[in-house]
Amino acid sequence: MNRVVFTFGLLIMLMVTFFLYTSANACTEFIVKADDGVNVVGRSMEFGFDLKSQVVVQPRGDEFTMPEVEGQEGMHWENKFGYAYLNGNETTVIADGMNEKGLSVGCLYMPEYAVYQKVNKTNADRAIPNDLLGHWLLGNFERVDEIKKQLPEMIVYGHEVEWVGGELPLHYSVYERSGKGIVIEYTKDGLRIYDNEIGVMTNSPPFDWHLENLQNYLGLKSNNPEAEKVDKYLVKPAGQGFGMIGLPGDYTPPSRLVRVLALRSASDKVDDEYEAANLALHLLNTVDIPKGTVRPAKNEKQDHFDYTQWIVIKDLKNLKLYYRTYSSISVQMIDLMKIDFEKESGVRKISLTEKPIVVEQTWKVMEAVK
Repeated sequence: MNRVVFTFGLLIMLMVTFFLYTSANACTEFIVKADDGVNVVGRSMEFGFDLKSQVVVQPRGDEFTMPEVEGQEGMHWENKFGYAYLNGNETTVIADGMNEKGLSVGCLYMPEYAVYQKVNKTNADRAIPNDLLGHWLLGNFERVDEIKKQLPEMIVYGHEVEWVGGELPLHYSVYERSGKGIVIEYTKDGLRIYDNEIGVMTNSPPFDWHLENLQNYLGLKSNNPEAEKVDKYLVKPAGQGFGMIGLPGDYTPPSRLVRVLALRSASDKVDDEYEAANLALHLLNTVDIPKGTVRPAKNEKQDHFDYTQWIVIKDLKNLKLYYRTYSSISVQMIDLMKIDFEKESGVRKISLTEKPIVVEQTWKVMEAVK
């Protein structure tokens, strides 16, 4: 039986790795719903240095033990479900994943606002470090209502690392196969679980702020405005796209949320899994950050800055995990239905593609009928 034990030493290493550079604030996640009932989740991963992410397969039946707290053994569980996830820095930190029941978990940055719960020896047996919460969610749940019921009984804590100045500031986007979604946040106000009725999430500020901000963009629409007379002069749109004037185009979290929500809402309805995945891919293109276009302030260190390292698209019904990387934008896919999640198979890892994949089509030209 596989057994995973997380110690404070490992936790410190993980926190240090992520906090060497703190500009990773640009992730975007959303859901696309097809008419045939398939729900597809798209997510972009931006970070300030190479995450060296891998796709990791975690079998069902694996045992997890959380770090000790004040001499008291941490929480323990055994996975009910197997899952696949993308990690950070070749560690056990989950950035994004999906389990064999079609539950999706995305861990996105929420700097300046994330405040976690207090842990001590009296509650250590039900406590989880915030960067490992994804394992508990993916390994044990199929429905978001189950999470909403059980999560308030848990203690989710961050680990202070003095010389890097803080803890990993995450909030969590969770969807089940039916398309129902929630946002989980820990702030100074405690645990907040929101029903994600808009189906989009980015970064700071907290989710309720983003919902309020939407009232500033009610005028966005796909149709061009009608021509109008100004005195006796008829003013006409100069071209296409005038209905979307005011659509924010920058890379800030509020703008990315509004942009994806508006474009998804205006897009044609999709019929099936392929059209849903295709729309998700096009929406992800709208938040893609090329290297060098988002940089820290001039008085800060300039050799690390956010860029889109990879994207994932998760088909929650057919259990297909699509991904592409910054250096290879060809879409690749892993079919979770074909994976053996029995515990005897163990944990398996593959590195993401680094070199571009180019499919040559010259032969089509050579064989084309003149």
